[in-house]
Amino acid sequence: MNYYSGGFEYRRRIRELEQKPDMFKYFPETDYYAMIKEALKKPYDTAHSFYYILNERNVIVYAEGASEQIRSTAVKINNKNGIDAWKEMSIPYNSYYQHVKILKAEVIKPNGSRVPADTEGSEIVYTKLEAGDVLYYSYKIDNYSTGRLGQEYWDKFYFNSSVPTQESRFNIMIADKLPLYYEVLNDQSFKPATGKKEDFRTYSWVAKNQPAIRDEPYMPAIQDVSKVLHLSTVKSWDVIAEWYSDLTRVQSREDFELNEAYKEIFPDGVQGLSDMQKAEKIYAFIEANIEYSSVSFRQSEYVPQRAGKTLQTRLGDCKDVSTLFLTFARKAGLDANLMLVSTRDNGIYSMMLPSIDFNHCIVRFKAGNDYHFLELTDNTLPFNTQTRSLSNAQVLNIPYVYKEGEKVTLLPTTGRRMIVQNRVIKVALNNNDLQVSTTLKCNGDLAADLRYSYLNKTKEETKDNLQQTLASYFKNQIVVNNYGFKYRKT
Repeated sequence: MNYYSGGFEYRRRIRELEQKPDMFKYFPETDYYAMIKEALKKPYDTAHSFYYILNERNVIVYAEGASEQIRSTAVKINNKNGIDAWKEMSIPYNSYYQHVKILKAEVIKPNGSRVPADTEGSEIVYTKLEAGDVLYYSYKIDNYSTGRLGQEYWDKFYFNSSVPTQESRFNIMIADKLPLYYEVLNDQSFKPATGKKEDFRTYSWVAKNQPAIRDEPYMPAIQDVSKVLHLSTVKSWDVIAEWYSDLTRVQSREDFELNEAYKEIFPDGVQGLSDMQKAEKIYAFIEANIEYSSVSFRQSEYVPQRAGKTLQTRLGDCKDVSTLFLTFARKAGLDANLMLVSTRDNGIYSMMLPSIDFNHCIVRFKAGNDYHFLELTDNTLPFNTQTRSLSNAQVLNIPYVYKEGEKVTLLPTTGRRMIVQNRVIKVALNNNDLQVSTTLKCNGDLAADLRYSYLNKTKEETKDNLQQTLASYFKNQIVVNNYGFKYRKT
């Protein structure tokens, strides 16, 4: 197992030969059907379209770093909206380093009869689902990640959500040689029951009768207000930063094509150019020549493509185009590096402990005495725009040459330009017609929205689009007499 941590079947066979029980037998046994039957007898909150009777996760983390887990969930369906929400589902898992196997999926009728769901791969379809039914599913995930972080484990578990939860459980068995750091967001007093099984430590968190988190306008992300258990075996964020720094530095090496493209960006060299001018020229080249593309068989989840490959194919995802920018920037003498990002929609507490649960990558560069942050996946976005998804997002700085002291912070908003929309409207009455003249100026994200809608359209397509958009604001027929766009790069 030291050489092949993902040998889950080998582990089971070895335990059989040693006459040891299946590891999952050490977890508390639950008669799910008895629990469901008992829950159906009791009046419960039907103000929601569904609620959770049970949400359980049992996890085993081995000394070699691999882990396996079984997740079991029972959901009571209250009405048509609940049926629409649960009639079909796709089990979330990471295809890069996980296997998934559905153990059971069925509908349980109020009279106790069971209707098996249709399953294929990670997909489940619940047939004959009606209000008053309970759906139950259980699946197993094997985690076989490799590489420098292959022996690490991290996870999150939500004990409550936007609907009531009758019982939530998280149980974990972790090899004695591994550390386990954990923290419960929004309930520091929530402590686990602990124990010992063979060469494993056990931890168990159980929460009962959790009320729904009420949805309110402008409320924080659900990840920030829920009772969330964060776990990790990674001792510090420096481990993550060093790993990714080494990984991306190799991928940002120069080659012939890159050097030729560099000459195209800076035909007269960089002498006399400010750092901001250098960055803007590189940004403009990438936005004009590289298209965003993220396809699993081409892009790795974490490892960026070689910068030269991104340039040759003219395709790349966030980490690919960021690495390409980094290569040009370092050659031009810019102080630049990558940053891993958990975007703002994930909340500001989505990563309480070290992990690589980031979903985005951007560039940081220094101009004068200030740092600036570049989003490179949107070729309609003006240069040096900090998007709404980046504002107060959790970020981890990845030094080009690793140094200690890195940790997750919120992306600084210092120096961020205000997003402004300025509209001047002139209205005149001409006989029975109303003549309206509008001048609209936008920057930042707002400018990107307009560019996305109109920048690459033909004259006829643009006029039709404007006509349809404006017509939606008026009851009477309208006619677009003339229009025009002025495009600025910054």
